[in-house]
Amino acid sequence: MSASHDENPRVIASPSRVPDSNRRSRNWLWAGCALVIAGAAVRLYFRDIPNFSPVAAIALYAGFALGRVRRAIWIPLAVMAVSDWVIGGYDWKLMVVVYGMLALPVIAGGILASRRQRWSWQVTLFGGVLATVAGSLAFFFVTNTAVWALSSWYARDLSGLVSCLSAGLPFFRYTLGGDLAFATVLFGSHFAALAVAGHSARSSESIAAVPDQATTV
Repeated sequence: MSASHDENPRVIASPSRVPDSNRRSRNWLWAGCALVIAGAAVRLYFRDIPNFSPVAAIALYAGFALGRVRRAIWIPLAVMAVSDWVIGGYDWKLMVVVYGMLALPVIAGGILASRRQRWSWQVTLFGGVLATVAGSLAFFFVTNTAVWALSSWYARDLSGLVSCLSAGLPFFRYTLGGDLAFATVLFGSHFAALAVAGHSARSSESIAAVPDQATTV
């Protein structure tokens, strides 16, 4: 009778092997810090142009790149906190509304991320444009409605709300222009990097597939 053997041997992982998830988490932590620093610097640089800011685009891209709101939401909030510390704050109730609205593009980015395996990059990019425009519109209506509701500048009736929205309308072009411009830079750079990486990988595979002719006689 032959000796019995364990048909399901246990595989012991090497302690020196770092899990890919931990490595990716560290990479995205550094990338998130870089986005915070760059976003705060760009917002401060364009501070003289009203509402022309990269924060909403960064929120959308962070949600797309990280895929989860709880992983990405700290990035746009940190951009706002750092730059507002330099620029100066305003009414805290309005700040809560503004900061809270940053969750919307993060959620939209997460939705785009959940569908990128089924969509082409062109469709994903178009979805990003739609999400950017929708986010700009939502930010305009919600924050201006908050100004109407929380301040004493306008009458608390429909005419006062219309006056508040009308006063904010000239600034909407800067909001939309900034959101579209910075989203184009972020998503365009992302997909361009993926295209270059894919091309390099295909080139390496092609070179590896070429037979070695040096040994033939």
